Amino acid sequence: MPTFMVRPQCEKSAPDLTLVKAIAEEFNVSLTAAAIRVIRESKHECVLVYSYDRCVKWWKKNSDRYGIWIQSKQPIDQQSVASFAFDREAWCEQGDTVPASAWFQGVDLEIEVFEQSIFLGSYNAMLSLLVLAN
Repeated sequence: MPTFMVRPQCEKSAPDLTLVKAIAEEFNVSLTAAAIRVIRESKHECVLVYSYDRCVKWWKKNSDRYGIWIQSKQPIDQQSVASFAFDREAWCEQGDTVPASAWFQGVDLEIEVFEQSIFLGSYNAMLSLLVLAN
């Protein structure tokens, strides 16, 4: 995924799963690899979370602006889109706004979190893209 080809796509729009899927298909890479690249190249504050068995396995962020942190093995909050996506709700890829507390525990944040989640069926895992805005 050459930077000169990926960066312009990421800079012209907000990060979302449609962009992730397009990059994954264009460069013949996994959704996870494409999503990591999208958040790295995005100018938006965003976080990528990989969950397995309804618990956070790992996560990546592209900035320290808000001082956020997600605990390893943190259970998926019932207010998150990921919680519904584990139940195979189709709308989850379109996303919804969730409270910051659904992902960032113990931090009093007055920010809007837009979450999209996609179930990775063959892995029984979830990929969640969180876009933060104040």
